[in-house]
Amino acid sequence: MAITIKEKIYSEALSEKDASGGTSKSLKKLYWATGSSSAFEVLAAAKLSLPTSIEGLTRSAINITPKYIDESNPSECLWDITVTYTAVAQESGGPGDEGSFQFTTAGRTEHITQSLDTVSKSAPGDDTPPDFGGAIKVNSQLDVEGADVVAPQFSFSIVKVHEASQVDAAYRSKLFNLTGKVNNAEYTVKGMTFKKGELLFMGATGSQQGTGPWTITYQFLARPNNDGPIKIGDIDVPSKKGFELLWVFYMKTADMTGTRMKTPPKPVAAYVEQVYEYGDFTDLKL
Repeated sequence: MAITIKEKIYSEALSEKDASGGTSKSLKKLYWATGSSSAFEVLAAAKLSLPTSIEGLTRSAINITPKYIDESNPSECLWDITVTYTAVAQESGGPGDEGSFQFTTAGRTEHITQSLDTVSKSAPGDDTPPDFGGAIKVNSQLDVEGADVVAPQFSFSIVKVHEASQVDAAYRSKLFNLTGKVNNAEYTVKGMTFKKGELLFMGATGSQQGTGPWTITYQFLARPNNDGPIKIGDIDVPSKKGFELLWVFYMKTADMTGTRMKTPPKPVAAYVEQVYEYGDFTDLKL
């Protein structure tokens, strides 16, 4: 099942202390999570869903603490999450530098209904196990329940300093309009090249002191394209881009006479849907 993360009431705790060269700020936020008995899965979900920066402070630590664990019933498990945000020093401290870079390859939780391969199937005595065409966890009502797995994902953020004149209203509007879009062409950033459709811009957070330079944090998610063919039972799906959605239509077919399951569901069609608009990421000027 999917992992749910919610912020606790009155969860913020902000501290500030003197340090060489100025002051040092730290922010802590408290959350609770449910839906898994695995600390690693909860950590991966927290890295994916919780903000990487708040008010110019960058996420620096995530602590996961179990409150109640029942491995046979993940929906009843409860976790405490403490997230710490701190100031990140710039590498060169001025506009035009390369900026700082943070990333994680912690995978995301994905609900799937089709396996890559049915390794084995068994039935009592001389009975023949039903052929579900790779469908996962078919219940007694012949519904396909599926399962949660870890899928590859690359999450990263770039902190960059800009001259005040570069971050005008037009540029801020471009950031706003590109948020929630995927790259419309091959795009290279920080030495990494992403094919069309592999990179999602999650948005940007900017801060400015007076009329000085802007410090902007850019947040991205990357998922690999699948150039196919993708095997779904007897169906060959040609390809799927990283942020396109693949779903399967199942039909119960009466072709299992002589077995206990008279109408097992099988995949009869597969659909690839575009759910994000495309954008020109060269407008980000990274």
